[in-house]
Amino acid sequence: GKVIATTTTDDDGFYTFTNLAPGKYTVRETQPDGYFDGGQVAGSHGGDASVTNHISAIDIGPGQTLVDYDFCELPPSSLSGFVHTDLDQDCVYDANESPIEGVKIELLDSNGDVIATTTTDANGFYKFDGLAPGTYAVRETQPVGLFHGGQRAGSKGGDDSLADLITAINVGAGETLIDYNFCEFPPSSLSGMVHTDIDNDCVLDANERPIAGVTVELLDASGNVIATTLTDAQGRYEFTNLRPGTYSVREIQPAGYFDGGDPTGRAIGGAGALTQNGGLLGGQLDGGLDNVGGSTDNDQHSGIAIRPGQRHVDYNFCEIPPASLAGRVFQDGDVLQTPDGLAPADLRSVRDGKFTSDDKPIAGVTLELRNGINGDPIDASQALPGYYADGNIRVVTDANGNYEFLGLPPGNYAVYQIHPDSYADGLDTPGTTNGIAINPSDNVDQQIVRRLSQDPADDAIILIPLGAGQRSAENNFSEILVEKTPSIPPTPIPPNYLPPRGSTPTGGVP
Repeated sequence: GKVIATTTTDDDGFYTFTNLAPGKYTVRETQPDGYFDGGQVAGSHGGDASVTNHISAIDIGPGQTLVDYDFCELPPSSLSGFVHTDLDQDCVYDANESPIEGVKIELLDSNGDVIATTTTDANGFYKFDGLAPGTYAVRETQPVGLFHGGQRAGSKGGDDSLADLITAINVGAGETLIDYNFCEFPPSSLSGMVHTDIDNDCVLDANERPIAGVTVELLDASGNVIATTLTDAQGRYEFTNLRPGTYSVREIQPAGYFDGGDPTGRAIGGAGALTQNGGLLGGQLDGGLDNVGGSTDNDQHSGIAIRPGQRHVDYNFCEIPPASLAGRVFQDGDVLQTPDGLAPADLRSVRDGKFTSDDKPIAGVTLELRNGINGDPIDASQALPGYYADGNIRVVTDANGNYEFLGLPPGNYAVYQIHPDSYADGLDTPGTTNGIAINPSDNVDQQIVRRLSQDPADDAIILIPLGAGQRSAENNFSEILVEKTPSIPPTPIPPNYLPPRGSTPTGGVP
């Protein structure tokens, strides 16, 4: 076992020992750096090659030339890949997708033991160098702020059926294995707002306002509620950190409003480069628009297909504020005296139908709300809940003669008065949003009157337009108290009265 000579291989890897006396010899290799032992082969005269880096029991006789006592080395291999976002859910690293930096990757041996660890660089790249031939696995620690997308076995295959793990990677000598990639889904969001809608276009205009405190629910593809939020002071809501899938958003109809509509939103897709915690590098989106909104039902947006890294915006709910219609019933002026005790045909010659401080309110008068065009009664179910009893909408004037219809949807209305006893019909006047009063002394287009399902009997105001949130005031009904002008009694004749000569007494007999 004593070393008697040493040499090094030349550029061709060749070595030789010369001038050897007959005898038994051993050759021993010092394992070269950067290589794995590949074995040794006894050459032309045999020997024992069973020990690593040794060939022993080499019998050399006189004048012999022994060749091919070789040592073979295995060059190291490498295994690499990327961690990246996956916007189109195919786990292929596309040009519009982004690397993820700082993700922990572990290398496992065939027993499942961790033998090396690394992290992805700014390009999302990782690599394990200096690998001996064998069977390996790579495992990713799921990055914070991202959803698991998948994994893909690279250039020499493997088993990528398990989340965040690629196994059964067979590595040979001197091989470069690439594209053992892990793909991640950036979280998405879905947002919108709830606001009033005066002009029925579901666009928030300057004269409209957000509605705070409205409950909005997020539903999964099966219709299960998975999150709930409230609109903020600006009427906005948002659901964040959403994984890819199909969603719906449902609004709980806010009290005090009519449902106005639910315009379909839009998607802004694709994020910039990401850090391992999901933060944006560069801080901007690519600005791509994708109208994948889904369908709208009352108070619900359904079938919203959300892909990775998208911001779904403008899934709005617009609400119609209720309108109101008001007026008063009053006695117009003092008692009117006429010879026959009836109101004159030309009321405007004696009354103006305008309420002034000397007029008297009439309490307890019933007024009925009707369709302003056809005169049909309006059922309480057409107004906001809680304002009226079941059936046709009616109100009664209060002690000040005032009446008010509240909680009304936009439309065209009429008010029919149930005429109060003891009064003659006065002049009715349409209010602040206009309309047509049916008065006995006015010439009203009879085509308009004939469309009415019930004769207004000179006691109605029709065709009163009401917009969303609008108030029509001073739709007034005036009444007149009429009495017959009293007869003038005869003048009494004093006792012992003697009429002038030639005159005729007009009083009683003296």
